[in-house]
Formats: sequence, C-alpha cells, structure tokens
Amino acid sequence: MSLVDLTERLARSLHLSADLMAKLHKGLVEQRTSWVSARPSAVEAPVGLLEGLAQQISAEQQQQEAWLAEATGSLPNPGHLPADRRRVNVSVLCRHLPETAAQRLSEASKRAVSAAHQVRTEQALGDRLLRFSQKAHDGLLQNVAQNLGTASDDVGGYDVQARRVHGTLV
Repeated sequence: MSLVDLTERLARSLHLSADLMAKLHKGLVEQRTSWVSARPSAVEAPVGLLEGLAQQISAEQQQQEAWLAEATGSLPNPGHLPADRRRVNVSVLCRHLPETAAQRLSEASKRAVSAAHQVRTEQALGDRLLRFSQKAHDGLLQNVAQNLGTASDDVGGYDVQARRVHGTLV
C-alpha cells in the first residue's frame, strides 16, 4: 500500500476518532449535568454508551498505530534507526506527502487533538466534581454524627402516619 493510501486511511480514522470523542464529550457533559440535577436514572443510562464509545476510540487508536508503523517503513531512514525506535507522527508524515494529502491529514489530526482535549477537560471537571461531592458528604456526615452524639435537643422525626415523634430519630 502506498504512503498516500496509508495516510488517507489514517486521516479517515482520525476523523472517525474525532467524531467518537465528540460523542464521548457530549455523553460526559450529559452525565455531569444529570449528576448535578440529581436524577439517578439519567446517570445510569449513558454509562454503557460511554463505555462503548471508549472501546471504539481505543480500537481506532490501535488501527492508527498500526498504520503509522506501516508508514514508518515507507519513509526514508536517514539516521539508520530500527523501525521500533523511530518516532513518526503526523507532522513527519506530512513532510513526505503531496500538499493536498498532507493538508487533509493535518486537518484530521488537529480535529482529533481538539476533540481529545475536550474529552480530557470534561473528564477532569467530572473528577473534580466527584471529589468535591465526596468531601462535602463526608463533612456533612461527620457533622450529623457529632450533633447526634452531643445534642440535647429533640432530634425526633415523624412516624408512618406523619405524626411527630419526639426524642428519637426515625
């Protein structure tokens, strides 16, 4: 397979990866939004979809790596390095391609990098929100436990018929 054909496949794969990452980003945003709105049913639904998207992205990445490895063998090797020690990326490939093919590959790469950045940003935000929620709930539970242990006030509640019960926490 020629270098141009390989890079065309790589460009299509990068576009597909960018589309998948855009869907993953949208799913992560929707999941975070449903967490904030406290709708458990909305949180559980997209988890399987997001996992499927992550697996598709991983499969595309493996295919891209295989195509890069194949393209590496087609490039000149001025340093006489073994193929496994050569670093070939999109910018190196673009230098060896006709202008139109190089431009398509470069645009696909930029789009995939941008989508990956959005996914990483959303993932980091979600992680921070989960850590904040955990700390807030841990602190709240500690305060409740301390207040129950030291409070002389009525910490009663309501029974099944909505009648006030004094002196016990129902």
